[in-house]
Amino acid sequence: MTSDDLTRPKEIFFRYSSSKFQMMRDGVFGEYKQYSVTKEQEQKWLTELIDQELNKLDINNKDTLFPLWYILETNCLPFYLDKIIDFIDENKSKAKDKFELLAFISKTMDTIDRIEEVGKGKMLLVGQYRKRIELLKSGLN
Repeated sequence: MTSDDLTRPKEIFFRYSSSKFQMMRDGVFGEYKQYSVTKEQEQKWLTELIDQELNKLDINNKDTLFPLWYILETNCLPFYLDKIIDFIDENKSKAKDKFELLAFISKTMDTIDRIEEVGKGKMLLVGQYRKRIELLKSGLN
């Protein structure tokens, strides 16, 4: 399959944030499946999709976390939480005020909780993520 042949399945994959459940719900999974996209190609797209959403994060808008949260939860990818926490640490000085920063941190903790719930025991490093968040919060006082 050439890269031109992958234009439509990639469009579907990105529109549905990699969720085959959502594709099924909207009746496009059959079309997507016809393209026989390899797992390797899906992994490349998933990495691209996550990077795209990481670049959209705004420390002053906790809602920018939602698309990324959905992708990470859908694919049970806890290791990207480090990148979100790094983003907070690197951008905390850009927050309009402490309230906005705490809202973003709180939403990140919600993201950790949701991914842990979906991961059903696969979150061996969940304590590490929570500890990093707590250290960030304690540094605000």
